[in-house]
Amino acid sequence: MAPAPFGHASGAGLLRLGPPSHSPQHARCLRAPSAAHGAAGVRSGVGLGARATRVPLLVSAYAASEQLFKKSPSLISKEERSIRKNFKQVQNKINSFPRVDNRKMMQATIQHGKEDFADGFNKMASMFSAEDVEQSTAKTAIDKVTGAIRQSTLLKVTRTHSGGSFGRRTLVTGAFDVDLIVYVKQYNGCGMTDPDTWRYDSDLVTDMRRHVVATLEAANSAWDVRVPGNAHYCDVLQVTVRGVPVDLLLVPDCARGKPGDPAWEQHVALMTEVYDNPAAAEYDHIRERADAAAFTRYVEGVHDDVKGVVRYVKALYKYGILLDTADTPKGGGGSWWPPEDDRIRSVSLEVLVLAADQRLRQRKYRGGTPASGNMYKLELFIEFLELVVAAVEEGEVVKVRAKKWGFDGDVYDFAHCWEGDAVRIIHPIDPTCNLERPREHRGPPNWRPLVELARSILDLMKRGGTFEEFRAIRAVQVPLLAMNEKLFAQTVAGLFL
Repeated sequence: MAPAPFGHASGAGLLRLGPPSHSPQHARCLRAPSAAHGAAGVRSGVGLGARATRVPLLVSAYAASEQLFKKSPSLISKEERSIRKNFKQVQNKINSFPRVDNRKMMQATIQHGKEDFADGFNKMASMFSAEDVEQSTAKTAIDKVTGAIRQSTLLKVTRTHSGGSFGRRTLVTGAFDVDLIVYVKQYNGCGMTDPDTWRYDSDLVTDMRRHVVATLEAANSAWDVRVPGNAHYCDVLQVTVRGVPVDLLLVPDCARGKPGDPAWEQHVALMTEVYDNPAAAEYDHIRERADAAAFTRYVEGVHDDVKGVVRYVKALYKYGILLDTADTPKGGGGSWWPPEDDRIRSVSLEVLVLAADQRLRQRKYRGGTPASGNMYKLELFIEFLELVVAAVEEGEVVKVRAKKWGFDGDVYDFAHCWEGDAVRIIHPIDPTCNLERPREHRGPPNWRPLVELARSILDLMKRGGTFEEFRAIRAVQVPLLAMNEKLFAQTVAGLFL
């Protein structure tokens, strides 16, 4: 049987979390399972001994938090408010999880009971969004690094940008990367706005990078500051701030004067020549990184339901496939990946979902049909699975039209940049960039496990498999078990803060 989170026993819920109550009904939130459900702990992946320990732990945690929840809002500190918000987020995840005693949902299929299947899928997918504490911790790390860099008297920084899944709000709890993009105008009296300076004056760029390393180390000796050992990441620094890994990318500020929209002006300065002359265009990693804010801005306009599917897909891969063969989830990305790592890039998964969204809307959701809600999210997930198979096994080129931020012509005008690559997932902003191009600093990604999972889920759904059978697939189970333990730990730890 598929696992149930720690807040629910199979059949009769062991525990259903809510904020500490100050009434006799509080005790009812902690009810023991009946004898008929004595084995539920084993079925859910949590031993009976663990359950016996968890109930008193939660009772103590509720007691410790009781004074916080009694406080008047005007007396609550910023830190306490964050704790309360995080507790409620965790509570909502647990309480909204699809119950195994909801037989109508569990027996639903795509052919019969699709709405119930979609409801269960949505509840399950929503478990993997990052909580407030995670996001605020990452933001604090970014603010600290930004503040330290701005103390430099040699480096003129005009602005910064939070990139990666954190910046695009497609981050998965416990497994996301933080990219801090720093726009440099000048270093040690030398202008740094021309990308050619970054491409060809390696001595100047290297000296600037060493200066930034020294600046960060002087700001806080507890920070771990490293320089990646490969040429592909020559402009990247790895900084760990209180356990938060940050990829710090130094890029040229190409926006002239005092632009009203720096991200747009940067985009125009970098991409106009590329869009105007596709035949002469070539991939350039300096340009791709310097225009990262354009991708963030495009994703800002993408519907939240699509981002929800992006998060679930990332969780399914990072926890369901990677965690199944490792002791810890392999979160993050970028320069933190070792050369031997064969993971699929997180951004590639994200673009696959974005492309699937556009394909699905064009084929099925024209004429004003709402492309949102639980049913749409389930259909988008299925479309993503089909696109994974098509891209890897059939050679389909994955492309996204990024509205004003992307190329409005035919992406095949840039085919000379990537047509020989095995898997082709084209960057929505820069059509010269295949996100799955061969890399000098690491081997090719291993797509086989994801393709096999996609095929197994598609086969199950086409033959009329139930939602319960879908949950029972190992790669779907493992993320739920990981969240089971994570949510319990977060609940207790958060309440004792």
